[in-house]
Amino acid sequence: MSNKERHCAAWIRGFFISFALLLSSCSGKDNPATTQESTPSLPQASQASQASEDSKQRSKRPPFSQLILKKISIDYPYTPERRFISYINKLRARIDNKNMRTMQGELSPHFICLGPACTEGLPIAQQFESLVTGLGDEYWKSLLKIVKTKHYQQVNGHICGPARANYIGENQDQVVGKNWGYINGKNVRLRKHANTKASIVSHLSHNAVKLLSTQKSKKRGRQWLEVETLKGQRGFIVKKYFLMLNPQQICYQEIAGEWKISGFRSP
Repeated sequence: MSNKERHCAAWIRGFFISFALLLSSCSGKDNPATTQESTPSLPQASQASQASEDSKQRSKRPPFSQLILKKISIDYPYTPERRFISYINKLRARIDNKNMRTMQGELSPHFICLGPACTEGLPIAQQFESLVTGLGDEYWKSLLKIVKTKHYQQVNGHICGPARANYIGENQDQVVGKNWGYINGKNVRLRKHANTKASIVSHLSHNAVKLLSTQKSKKRGRQWLEVETLKGQRGFIVKKYFLMLNPQQICYQEIAGEWKISGFRSP
């Protein structure tokens, strides 16, 4: 072999060796088995610790609730379905007719009454009539107000309304007893006297207030409530802006595909 041939052979071997080294270097960079993870996985002990911490955090969460107003919440709310709304509309029509017998026909055979307003030992129909007439002089109007509520909640398999709200604002530990309610509106005027020309004591927005008395204005027959705030301010508000925290409730249950009045709850 001539010197020229030996020189060409050496050049070709060098070219192939360099090419092979280049391929090896590239494959080493792209191979996931040979690269180091940027974020190492947690050891099994750390994973178990993290899972335990997540479980503790979940257990600390409050029960399912839906915020409907600032400082007010309802536990286990119920969104009415079309069939339930149709049933409520039927009850409202029966109440408008002021027919006690047709209302008694809507009672579940397992009707239950809970609270001090209940009378033990009476048949279901008589017990319901006693509850309704005990709502006051205008008991049909009072019953309609209970049935017309917009907010319901689930109570042990029953649907009850109006929903009982929880005050979750400041000084909530002072909000006790059946006379407490809240302002259903923003910047509601708290007046010194029960008329629209009286001086304004304060403006209230979804605040918790204690009901002291009820008054009827001599002009236009407007209903006024005397209330006291958590700060000790006393005054009068228009009745339509006040909702009870623990109102009387009528409960419903679907039995064999048909809605029935299943109970009555009083605070």
